[in-house]
Amino acid sequence: MFARTTLFRLLDNLLLVFFAFFGVIQSENARGAPVPESKPYALLYIPKKTSVYETNRYRRRQLALLRTDTSPYVLYWAIESLKGADLQSLPKTGKAGKKKDNHDEEVAWLAQHLQIDYLDGTGVLRIALNAGNPREQALLVNAVVHGYFKVEVDRRHKRVKDALEFLQRDLNTTMAMSAALNGEKKELLERKIAEIQDNIKLCDEELRTLPRVLELAEVPPK
Repeated sequence: MFARTTLFRLLDNLLLVFFAFFGVIQSENARGAPVPESKPYALLYIPKKTSVYETNRYRRRQLALLRTDTSPYVLYWAIESLKGADLQSLPKTGKAGKKKDNHDEEVAWLAQHLQIDYLDGTGVLRIALNAGNPREQALLVNAVVHGYFKVEVDRRHKRVKDALEFLQRDLNTTMAMSAALNGEKKELLERKIAEIQDNIKLCDEELRTLPRVLELAEVPPK
């Protein structure tokens, strides 16, 4: 009898714990989930190279390419691509009769307020802006990403692809020539084949480690 009473009490306690926990869950749901920060950002992934040293150097270089003191072209292209957009936070530098606008003040403003950092322990590069309204932030952040790919990544991709196609043609030609030869000339061509194959591996590695977009900033409606 005592054992059954103890068992019933244990079951009652378990039920009380369950309903208390359920009540907490219901209360949290009623209040709603925490509102995330509205500041928009973009995420890029910068892959690893073959060594830790090369990876760190490569990832630091991508940071530098997005900063005006080393390469203003990305930020210039970002501003230029948004001509006509409603960006009230940007300084206005256009002057009547000026044939070309270098957007110096806008680029300086963007460089000052741009926040670029790697998420801890990853190759994920976050690009955000600490000025302007959410719509301006999203438009400018996305423009910086597109500018970075236009100025740096897409051009590098084309150069490497062109080099890879040339190397593959050269490899096919050299292998055909080697097959028809013997002796010292054949050995020379075989060494050349090995060099070409090494260069092809380098090109493949370069293509594999090109940066890629994980997420663009979500642009709020007007």
